[in-house]
Amino acid sequence: VPTRCCVLTVKHNDWPRLDEHDLFSLKAGICIPKTCDSSNYKNKYDLIMRLAQNTLRPFEVGEIKFNGLYCLPDEDSPMRSILHNPKSLIALVALSLWLLILLFATWKHHQLSTTTSQQESTLSHTGSGGKLFGMTNMQIERRRSSVASEDSVNYQNNKPNRQGHSINAIKIYELLSITNNLERLFNTTKASSLLSTDESPRQEQEGTSMTNDNNDDRQDHYQHNTATLHGQPTTEGGIKSFRVDLRCIEGIKVITAVYIIIGHTMMTFSTAITNPKEVIDKTSVSYFLVNTIGALVANAFFAITGMLTCYLIFKQQQTYSFITSPGKWLAFIVYRYLRIMPMYAIVVLYCKYLAKFINSGPLWDYGTSSLGQRKICEQESWWWTLTFTANFLRPFQHCIPSAWYLPNDFQFFLVTPIYLAVLFKRPLIGRCIILASIVASIVANFYNIYGSDVDDLRPVASFEPHGFKTYVSHFSSNYSYPQYRIPAYLIGLLIGHQLYLFEVAANSRSSAKANHSSNWSAVFQRYATTFSALVFVIIVLTPIIGSMLPFTKWSAKLGVAIMTPIYHLLYALATGIYLYMATTGRGNKQLDKFLSAPQWKPLARLSLCVVLVNIETINFIIQGSSNLFPITRSSHLALNCLTILSTYLVATALCVLFEAPIRGALNVILTLFIKKAAAVSKKSRPKCIGSNKEKIF
Repeated sequence: VPTRCCVLTVKHNDWPRLDEHDLFSLKAGICIPKTCDSSNYKNKYDLIMRLAQNTLRPFEVGEIKFNGLYCLPDEDSPMRSILHNPKSLIALVALSLWLLILLFATWKHHQLSTTTSQQESTLSHTGSGGKLFGMTNMQIERRRSSVASEDSVNYQNNKPNRQGHSINAIKIYELLSITNNLERLFNTTKASSLLSTDESPRQEQEGTSMTNDNNDDRQDHYQHNTATLHGQPTTEGGIKSFRVDLRCIEGIKVITAVYIIIGHTMMTFSTAITNPKEVIDKTSVSYFLVNTIGALVANAFFAITGMLTCYLIFKQQQTYSFITSPGKWLAFIVYRYLRIMPMYAIVVLYCKYLAKFINSGPLWDYGTSSLGQRKICEQESWWWTLTFTANFLRPFQHCIPSAWYLPNDFQFFLVTPIYLAVLFKRPLIGRCIILASIVASIVANFYNIYGSDVDDLRPVASFEPHGFKTYVSHFSSNYSYPQYRIPAYLIGLLIGHQLYLFEVAANSRSSAKANHSSNWSAVFQRYATTFSALVFVIIVLTPIIGSMLPFTKWSAKLGVAIMTPIYHLLYALATGIYLYMATTGRGNKQLDKFLSAPQWKPLARLSLCVVLVNIETINFIIQGSSNLFPITRSSHLALNCLTILSTYLVATALCVLFEAPIRGALNVILTLFIKKAAAVSKKSRPKCIGSNKEKIF
């Protein structure tokens, strides 16, 4: 009799009720008649039970029940062929055309570079000169600054500018060149730092063109528009000023991203191994990794984002401009949307239409089950992605479960002017408003958990292996809604404002301010590092302590409602305080040196891509396995290393093939638009003796 391979998810009757929606459930492959599928398996329940007896021998069949079953399509099924899926085929053709364009641009860029080298070699021997179409990158950069003015003059004189068109063509090839973008990605020179606040316009153009994290692009944009268009100096009167060193952020971002990958790896392979009981034992390394700070590490990204936003806007003196001209902030929001959305949409497109075709196996999700992630993703509306509102869905109802971070980040950015305006006008009142917002968020978080219908939160309070998934399943709003996640971002705003005030005081010629700043810093420095270290130790030890405490239903619910928002706040506060100490040169010298190493730069530039692709990469490795496998400590370590390496390799390809050229094109378009707008504005203004310079950004 022809059979069909199906995946059956089972639950033991003795397991807690909350486990129904949790990650730690058993999956077993069984073979059933080909006429049976996911829609009619209930009609053949008795048959499936008999077939499952051999597969589930360790359990008594009468003590288990099925949570879900889906059947894999046959090898010759149209479901496994991309040719029978028009949307998937169109997506594949579009991506293929884009890759062909990149390959052509790479070839042209290599050809022009080779021609330039040969001609320069000839000129060095003959001593002659001439006009060359091929130019080195340095020559191209020198000519770019004059292209706009030449275009304007030639336009007024009705003369074509062939040289300008040649430069633009070379620039396009350079932006799309795969080898050029790969070289820029791994450029670790000082000029390429993502977080240097005093780079020259030349350095800006090279060093920030490959930043990929949404925290970095905000700083890049401030620097590009302020330093490049307005030439902001970094010294006054020839005296070198104090500079905040933000390089340690690169190392923190990479370490945070790596921990996120490890946590997602643990959550994924727990359903694909033969010894889950050993892995989820409370004495195992796996348990320690998942339950320590896995749910809190995203707060580090929020704190970094808030700190950079506030510090850079105040440093570049943009606060008053944004307050008095809302259109400028709107333009900045549009830039930010266009900066992140293309990459976000490309990965969602892949998840919707292409991901199910790239692998196979009994655990692979072919999109045939209404309970599977692929089917939910296919049915998800594009509006959730395009409007940055996917964080209002449950994480596993979105095509990219880990992408709830991006909508939150964008939504925080929309309300940032309110807080910055008050900080600018009335700093004390602004701090009070921020603190009040944090308290309001904590109270709302408490009320949402304590007032819920879920009465048994002992698995969460005791840090059971399925506790985190239980929390996310039943309190997804607390996990991903902006009103519950904003405290970490607000902590970052406070740290960024204090960082700016410290820099101003350090550069002030007033001895009173300098003395006040030094005394305050000395007292703060004495306890700040200890406080941050103590918070991290408490967070790490909490799962061990919580697993030893006897909880009643009431005490567990109260403890989870109180401690969950408090821990999120403490983690963000500890991260922010350490960043403040490290960036001002008052942290641990060895640790700061380690986190500021230039080798972190390429990996830090991949942070956005890592957030987008890590779960898909992990699923490819684990769910593509042909059978269940046992896991040991050594194999667990090897699996973590494999998923981390694979995720960064995929992120590198995504960055080089898509993000770098798209972002480069966006920067070129915006620069030309700003220059044309400035030229039109200058032409329309009446001539006057005095000059009135106004910042665009």
